[in-house]
Amino acid sequence: MNQRTHWLAGIAVAAAVVVQPAYAQAGRAALADGWGTFLGASIGDSDFDTGFKLFAGQQFHRNLAWEAQYVDFGDRNERRFGTFVDASAWALGGSLVGLLPVSPDFALFGKLGAHYAKIKYSGPGISTSDSNVDLGVGAGLTYRLTRELALRLEVEDIGDPGETISVGLQLRF
Repeated sequence: MNQRTHWLAGIAVAAAVVVQPAYAQAGRAALADGWGTFLGASIGDSDFDTGFKLFAGQQFHRNLAWEAQYVDFGDRNERRFGTFVDASAWALGGSLVGLLPVSPDFALFGKLGAHYAKIKYSGPGISTSDSNVDLGVGAGLTYRLTRELALRLEVEDIGDPGETISVGLQLRF
């Protein structure tokens, strides 16, 4: 884990500690009406460059959901095969998501899943790719802006091609 992952984890824990007493006193079921289908998009920083993520899933329990996602890690120029090449990466996967509501509008989540990832290298006289199936782990938080729309901040590590940190919107219906 790098330094930005530690910062996000620290912010999430601090926020949970701050809002938990008020939530406990209110005695309401956080995000209880949030069950159902959701989809979203996010943008952020990856080990390659600026990337984006599209995701969809379904919350089937107060504390559980499943999620499918496509992640584009962007591209970068790197030295490989004795020359500089352009490298780009993407992943397609699914995860089980654990949810921890800490207030009526704020929830922490963690996810664990499998992803098919592909990295493509191209340059002068070179065009090759590498693919694999990797374990994906992630954590983040959602803040509900309206009944249907939430802001989502997430850190995720998908083995090789790497880690992403992103912010986006999640729409549920």
